[in-house]
Amino acid sequence: MTTLTNAMKSPPAIGGTTPAAGYFTELQASSSVSGTGFSTLFASPYVIGSGTPAAGTFSVLAVTQYFSGALYGYGNASPLLLDADGKLSVEPNTNNGCVIYGRGAANDVAIFNRDASVYLYWSTSSITIQATDFVPKTDNTTSFGSASKRYKDGFFSGQVKGGAGTGTGAPVMIGTLSVNTTVVGNVGAGTDDLMTYTLPANSLSANGNGVRVTAWGTVANNANAKTLTVNFGTAVMATDSMTISGALNWMVIAHIFRTGSNTQTYIAKIESSANGLSVRDFDIESGNATESDSGTITIKCTGAATSDNDIVQKGMLVEFIN
Repeated sequence: MTTLTNAMKSPPAIGGTTPAAGYFTELQASSSVSGTGFSTLFASPYVIGSGTPAAGTFSVLAVTQYFSGALYGYGNASPLLLDADGKLSVEPNTNNGCVIYGRGAANDVAIFNRDASVYLYWSTSSITIQATDFVPKTDNTTSFGSASKRYKDGFFSGQVKGGAGTGTGAPVMIGTLSVNTTVVGNVGAGTDDLMTYTLPANSLSANGNGVRVTAWGTVANNANAKTLTVNFGTAVMATDSMTISGALNWMVIAHIFRTGSNTQTYIAKIESSANGLSVRDFDIESGNATESDSGTITIKCTGAATSDNDIVQKGMLVEFIN
């Protein structure tokens, strides 16, 4: 038994040379190694990482941990697919491919075209797009941002703010909903709708949402009774009876804001004067409306008079305040 133990500790050398004493972790052969065991092992080597190896020719190499060194594809000029720096190249023999960079100093990732004139770069806190145009495949199908502040299908939701000079103020932008400059006048006796705008449903979806209405026109030079109104839904915000003889210009300015569900507050002004003269007539009124936020709301001016075109509306601008 002692002889066997000693032999295992210092085995004789294979090939008849003087053996080296000790325990070994490597087996080196300076020439050929033969034998049924070696032939079988090298014909079907064990898979690295343990497990049963799959036989055949493969087009996909999957690595669950890390890959080091360069990886080359099969084809024209053996294109480089992955270099030692972790750069993945696509169509590397043309100028139309792209390069994906990974494993940067801050784990950043970027996708470039060959001359780096167009790229997409993102890190842990930002995304940068370098391109002359950012065009969706189909018009109005792009969406990005948060649920409350989103650019989607060609529109912005939530508040869009601008700068106030070099100060710290960030005023909310006011957007135009409608501009109407098609001249319209009253027809004969009675009350007629002049210009009308339909505010889409759910426009006043949050408190503080509102609209600003600016309208203008003329009054005929006669003594006929003339009454102009500006309306928000069923609420008559302001009324002015203009019976003065003379060719007058008139203007309406109104602000309406949501204060609660199906509740609005407004202030409206109608004023009129002749060219070059101070204001000759005006009416300022404020109040509350109870229009449904979830339904459409009609904004309009009306004219009640005697003859055609006693009251003429020349324009109306409706702006949204978010």
